[in-house]
Amino acid sequence: MPSEDFSHSPIETRLIQNRLNALVEPQMGVNLAFSGHEDGGLLEPLVWHPAEQGEFNCMTLMQSEHWVNELAVSEAIAAWQAPEQIGAVSGEEWLIPEQDPAQILPNPATQAEHQALDAELLDLLRSRLHSLQALKLSCDPNYAVVLVLGQLADSWIGVAPTVPIATALESLPLSVTPLLPTRQSLADPIAMLQLQVQTLLARRGSVKLYGYYGGGYNQTHDYRLVQATGQTKTEVIQALMQATGLLQISRFVAFQPSSTEATAKFAPLEQLLQSLQPLVYQFSFWDWEQVYVIGKALDPTGDRMGVVLRSHFTYNP
Repeated sequence: MPSEDFSHSPIETRLIQNRLNALVEPQMGVNLAFSGHEDGGLLEPLVWHPAEQGEFNCMTLMQSEHWVNELAVSEAIAAWQAPEQIGAVSGEEWLIPEQDPAQILPNPATQAEHQALDAELLDLLRSRLHSLQALKLSCDPNYAVVLVLGQLADSWIGVAPTVPIATALESLPLSVTPLLPTRQSLADPIAMLQLQVQTLLARRGSVKLYGYYGGGYNQTHDYRLVQATGQTKTEVIQALMQATGLLQISRFVAFQPSSTEATAKFAPLEQLLQSLQPLVYQFSFWDWEQVYVIGKALDPTGDRMGVVLRSHFTYNP
């Protein structure tokens, strides 16, 4: 059977949106389940109109989802320390199994050392940066990652903790081609500050936290602070999310559904998306995967179209 031709002119853009809406059924997401996500996922069509929603980027996408909130920088430091003080992801005491089987619970000496280093880091950032601010990123009340960032001359620098992943994601429901983060040359002032920050982060090191441990999962996670730089606020937020493990960006190749029957059902949608040459934005909030496959229309409006897969890990001992 000959393949459908989805090349399009500006007049046809609305038709493509209608076609996209017709092809996407929410229950299709169950056939794109992530490892350990027993409830499958929800698949939704997505359209982004720059004329109404502004420039499309990772920050504006998260803001449109209401995942971004500001908070005081002092609150951010406390949020960084809470998981270490408890010994579990997000500071959730119920995650800690009896008798500390992995022997990773924190000791007071390490906690005190990290608190002192965090205070030193905060003093350094406050003394060198303009517009120092903190952002709390969360798609669910049970988990959040907190970023601290600020501006020095024409560059930005940010610090945040690494993000745990609830399950090992060896096989993805999408075939993708990874995109490596762009390396940037840094001006002397920000490069010197980056070196000072990295020295403090290296001294701080990492600790182990409990995740889901019962029911045979036995999850522990490395937890540490990382940094990133960028020429703009948007760039540093994206680079920092990538450094923490919260965000991965790649090129879409194909769907990899869980059954042969589902593969045939996905074929028309897959072909439509491929015509848009989409990127994949995978946000991993510990036990949530939020995956966007978004391409750009070939018209002056710059409309973006694609799908979003929302998949939640369900602890099921």
